[in-house]
Amino acid sequence: MSASLFSKRFVTSFETEHGDKVTIVSARYSKVPNPSRHGRILICSHAVSTTKEHWIPVLERLFEQEELNISEAWAFDSPNHGDSLTYNSGLMNRPEVLNSLALCGDSLRALLRTGLIRYDKQEVIPIGHSAGTNAVVRAAMSYIHAGEPVPFKSAILIETVFLPEDIGLKVAKDFIHNYPAWKKWHKKSDISTLNRPMVHAVTGSQLKCPSHVEAACYPNADVQEQALKDLPIACEQINIHTIYGSKYDFVPKSIRDPFLSFAKKHVKSVTTIEGVGHMLVQEDPIKCSNALSDILRSIQATSLGFEQVQAKL
Repeated sequence: MSASLFSKRFVTSFETEHGDKVTIVSARYSKVPNPSRHGRILICSHAVSTTKEHWIPVLERLFEQEELNISEAWAFDSPNHGDSLTYNSGLMNRPEVLNSLALCGDSLRALLRTGLIRYDKQEVIPIGHSAGTNAVVRAAMSYIHAGEPVPFKSAILIETVFLPEDIGLKVAKDFIHNYPAWKKWHKKSDISTLNRPMVHAVTGSQLKCPSHVEAACYPNADVQEQALKDLPIACEQINIHTIYGSKYDFVPKSIRDPFLSFAKKHVKSVTTIEGVGHMLVQEDPIKCSNALSDILRSIQATSLGFEQVQAKL
């Protein structure tokens, strides 16, 4: 837990459309034990292979900026990651449920429906990274399909991977084999304290997210393809801001540039952070928080029209 932020842990459950009970563990971070009921609320959704704790270095810097008016920030472990997996081990024999990226979006909506987050009184802004961006769009679409108001008016997506299924599968496979995992990460995203938390079992310590569970998440390209189709629809209801790293270490330039051209027709802004790649939250939480701060200020100012932002960070 962060030394500068107060943290409170919550364990909640929901039932999937197929009748499976799923549990998610979330954490509420704030500067004081009982946060104000008048500021903004951030909800952070992590990437595959990371956990809710990876948002702490970013959130620490955001909370330092009083003008952003953040009262609390939430982060949750997707059902097959981190603390959540310890509650969902019974679903190991249902990989089609447990390992689906769709479940992360369902978890975000479930968290919003618990009543723990006062979106009826406060401004809520979801922030997703990589697979977590799918969670934000899927959650928004669940309200749209139900004919209900989306409980957030703005969202920030970091390094979206909304690609056609055939391309998405290849990109994910190449990334797994070629990316030097953790070697580029900032010291505050240290693997020993954040990425590989342990759970003590009867037979000894084991990873909270075993490698085979983590690997099973990557082939979910069909979910990302659906997000590609849903993005324009979601943008009609909410203002979506996007952030990308300047390095093409995940989605190749030949694929990402056409997607960006498509995205610019719909999203509110595009920020490019120089010198980082797909795992920018872990590689440079300082640059990431600076980019988020600029977007949060622009949301406060309710600027109109599309804005191309080249972050000189």
